[in-house]
Amino acid sequence: MRMDREAGRGGATRTVLKLRPRPGLAEDVIELFRREGIIDRALLADGCHRVEIWRGADELLVIGAWADAEAYQAWLENPSRDANNEELDALLVAPVAASSPGGLFELALFGGAVQGGQP
Repeated sequence: MRMDREAGRGGATRTVLKLRPRPGLAEDVIELFRREGIIDRALLADGCHRVEIWRGADELLVIGAWADAEAYQAWLENPSRDANNEELDALLVAPVAASSPGGLFELALFGGAVQGGQP
């Protein structure tokens, strides 16, 4: 099944934030997100549908699924997003400013099953 951009509207905005942990500290970054409920906080934001952390060889990707760009912008402006900056920055090669947005992407085309109305 293929879906074009028009058919995929509504929750078809994704964000990708790249985090580069210091060598050997990727699991510490993941544990920080778990322990401090960072994903849970994001999920409380209006329009946040899903947040995932993907592990690569030397970086982590924090991928969010949002209703739209406005919902993500509201999360960027949410003061709770800044709560763990110092601890997170200590685990990274280069600090990520709390106000740093991830890349913002809108669905253009996809194939595969749709689950829960969201691609």
